[in-house]
Amino acid sequence: MNKHHKKSRYSAEDIARYTTLERIRPAQFVHGAFLVSALMISILTFLSRPQGLAPRGIGLVQILGIVGMLVWVVGYVVGFWVFKKRTTKEAFEAAILAPFRGPSALAAQATDADKISQHLRKAWVVRTGAWEAGPVICMLSVQVAIQGNLLSSNPSLLSTGLVPMAAFLGLSLLTWPTQKRQAEILEKALLGK
Repeated sequence: MNKHHKKSRYSAEDIARYTTLERIRPAQFVHGAFLVSALMISILTFLSRPQGLAPRGIGLVQILGIVGMLVWVVGYVVGFWVFKKRTTKEAFEAAILAPFRGPSALAAQATDADKISQHLRKAWVVRTGAWEAGPVICMLSVQVAIQGNLLSSNPSLLSTGLVPMAAFLGLSLLTWPTQKRQAEILEKALLGK
């Protein structure tokens, strides 16, 4: 029999159990924490003040900017790749078979739904963390530029941090772990939709 004609052992009811509001809230909380930390880093950057009148530190600003841009690009690629690998049917089935990672009291009574929701939350966290690393480094380059009084003579240095951070914040909002979004991922992986 062709494997495409085999009936899935998962159902729409399973997907509904895996994506209840109480199961997706932790992913939303962590995702929100990444957004808040990015906003706080941005706010703290713009609260910085020049540490003197003479411009200084352009070399450090450029190094941080280049490293930040490289980490930004690599982080997006790695984030998408890891997320894709962790949201396959094989990855979800491995999560169900693996022991639940957490306090022993919870592990003893963990259900498939607990394991799936934890696995999906971890996939979301890894992707979002990979996406945030580069923009944070880029914002640090802006902070060094502000403290080195470089923005007064070269305001374009501001875009080094603003563009990656705006892209991260926008993409994070577009990929917010909603119930529907998580259900679609599970349906695609487990039901073949």
